[in-house]
Amino acid sequence: MKYIDQVSEYITLEFTILALSIGFALTFMMALSAMKTRRQIPNKPLIQHGDSSELINNLQQQLTQVQTELADNKNQIESLEKKLPRTSLVRFNPFRDSGVGGNQSFSLAQVDTYGNGSLVTHLFSREMSRVSAKRIINWESEQELSPEEKQALNETKNRT
Repeated sequence: MKYIDQVSEYITLEFTILALSIGFALTFMMALSAMKTRRQIPNKPLIQHGDSSELINNLQQQLTQVQTELADNKNQIESLEKKLPRTSLVRFNPFRDSGVGGNQSFSLAQVDTYGNGSLVTHLFSREMSRVSAKRIINWESEQELSPEEKQALNETKNRT
């Protein structure tokens, strides 16, 4: 039995060395073949003179198109930013002269860059609660504005 184990170890080692030798020889022959093939490729530029000018013209046209699209996108973004609402909230106590309540009332202005939007005021006391809404066009309202509403509108107008 010992003899069979020794023979099998020898055969396994012998076949491993043989397989590695054959693999090395094949790799060497493939490398030689690749080197021969490389020498057969003529040394000429990949792009001919006429081709390069056409390529440059094509790239310039694409660049011009991309620049135009970028300018259009920038204009659209600026237009959309102007339409985004600006908000301002002013809290106040409408009954401060009588010494009742706290700053639980508020005026909320929501106006775009052009000064168009709305103004909502909520007056709160223990006995009642009132809500009013006013339309704002070009930073002005058809109804008279309270000092707190004017403050909310001015804060919205002064935001950049």
